[in-house]
Amino acid sequence: MKPPILLPALLLLFTWSCKQSERYIDFGNDRVYYEKPVTQETAQQVGEFLKAYRYFIDNGAVVQLVNDTSFVVRFATVSGVENDPYIIDGFVDMQIDLSLTLFNGERVDMQLCDSTMRTKGTITFDDAKAWIDGRAYVESDGIKVQTESSAQE
Repeated sequence: MKPPILLPALLLLFTWSCKQSERYIDFGNDRVYYEKPVTQETAQQVGEFLKAYRYFIDNGAVVQLVNDTSFVVRFATVSGVENDPYIIDGFVDMQIDLSLTLFNGERVDMQLCDSTMRTKGTITFDDAKAWIDGRAYVESDGIKVQTESSAQE
């Protein structure tokens, strides 16, 4: 039988390691979280971009950057924005501008999340380009891209 002190010590070590791996940069009251392989420099650049874009206006906005198979910017948003065409239009404009400004036109996907960072909606880079071309629209379950077959119906 293991001493009773071992379990609390392991839990403390696990909690400490999680806190150490939590990476973020504050921009006033706004914050950018980032996970490896995203670098601190990239997180700083995205935060500065969001300030210049007037998304970060010191109101407690939270953004998370991840890079698995593509670069993804995750936004903590209020309920309903994932189904609002006017708001989606603003995010698409930001997405395309971010791609061109910081990533040389490379793919940038966006996720609209709730306050616990659970994804409510996704705007892929392809969706954003289709939106700009007038081939995408918003339905209750997200962005839909109009294809040739759906246009003929």
